[in-house]
Amino acid sequence: MSKSTHKNASTSEEKPLKEENHVEREENDEEEEEDVESSKTKAEESSAMKKLDAKDEDNEKAIDVNTMKHLLSTLKAVEEADRQATLSHEKELAAIKISKDDVAFLSKEMNLTHAIAERKLREAQGNLEACLKTLLQLV
Repeated sequence: MSKSTHKNASTSEEKPLKEENHVEREENDEEEEEDVESSKTKAEESSAMKKLDAKDEDNEKAIDVNTMKHLLSTLKAVEEADRQATLSHEKELAAIKISKDDVAFLSKEMNLTHAIAERKLREAQGNLEACLKTLLQLV
């Protein structure tokens, strides 16, 4: 090869090498930018979480012991009222007169236990027809 041919060959080889290096640098730059953006995002997330934690701590301090005692006593009062209402309802049901024959009939024909048949009949005020309609959902 002559010198000029050799120069052209080396120049043509240098161009692809320069282009490859340039492409590699651009890829590295892009990766670095992504890393920087990722670290910024993580820092922002961390900052947001710290702010939320601080707000939670402030809210916890805002609820004082007296408020908690008041809420607890209110809850206990509601539970006691519900319990009293249930007891009252059970007493009313127990006072209803029912026929043993009706209970036996319900138990046998509707395939219910004796206790459930008795309960359903009491809830229907001892009326067998109303009880059957309710059980068959004919009301």
